[in-house]
Amino acid sequence: MKKSINKEKKISKRKQSINKEKKISKRKKSINKEKKISKRKKSLQKSYNINFSEKKLSHIGAVNNFSYILSKFGYGYDMNKTLIKNRNELLDKYKTILIKKKNGYYLPKGIKLYHCSLENSFVVHDSISFFGLDSNISLWYCIEQDLVTYFEKKCIELKNITKQKIINCINNYYSNDYSSKKKYGYLYTFITQKDIKIKIIKNIINQPKLYSHCMKKKNVCFHPQFSYRGIPNHKNTPKIYGLSIEVTLFYPVYKDKLKLLKREKVDINKLFKNRNDKNYKPQNAIIKSSLKEYNK
Repeated sequence: MKKSINKEKKISKRKQSINKEKKISKRKKSINKEKKISKRKKSLQKSYNINFSEKKLSHIGAVNNFSYILSKFGYGYDMNKTLIKNRNELLDKYKTILIKKKNGYYLPKGIKLYHCSLENSFVVHDSISFFGLDSNISLWYCIEQDLVTYFEKKCIELKNITKQKIINCINNYYSNDYSSKKKYGYLYTFITQKDIKIKIIKNIINQPKLYSHCMKKKNVCFHPQFSYRGIPNHKNTPKIYGLSIEVTLFYPVYKDKLKLLKREKVDINKLFKNRNDKNYKPQNAIIKSSLKEYNK
């Protein structure tokens, strides 16, 4: 009888010990989860952007088939050692913001995305849309859009016009003929309403449209991207580059997961005048009185 009672006590004690260990393990997991959430919330408030100057960046420009094939194997734009270092640093920082699940990485609910346009209302279209994870890349893109629009108007007057003639005209036209006075763009700030599954592309790519994954309407691409202070590879564009993260997606598919927070007017003239200042903050070109909140 005593042996049976002692055995039961031992079993009971063992069970209590196991339950205690389970509770401790559960508590540790809960604490670790809270720490991760806290770390992510702090990270959500930060924007990472790397600025650097280079006289010449090899492997940048119009993507040809060979460089595209190389980039699929980890070569191409990222062969420059400085770029590899900057790119890896940027990706590592942004991974503290992302949520990792069994089936991949997600942009979490509550993260801001930025989009710049020359239109004073957000235009929804069926093609791919580009968003910056920081406002730097989106703001500098305002200059590129305005310059391309200006040069296209000038170059469209050519006789016997062809696509190649327009490209050559844009590439060779002098920016001195361009006036940025009274030119405005609009910065649209969105916030994610739900977690959004993404595909991380490690390579720096100028043309996400060349990646079949990015062109599937339900897919979202997350990749490093250059911000130029003018038209990419144009001889009058400053050799100052920003490295940011770009998110490409089909807006009509994800419009229910994105909320438009605000629209701000951007002084393109300020951006253009300060494009040669490596330390210039493009946010200074935002016209503060232009803020329009969207409460819908």
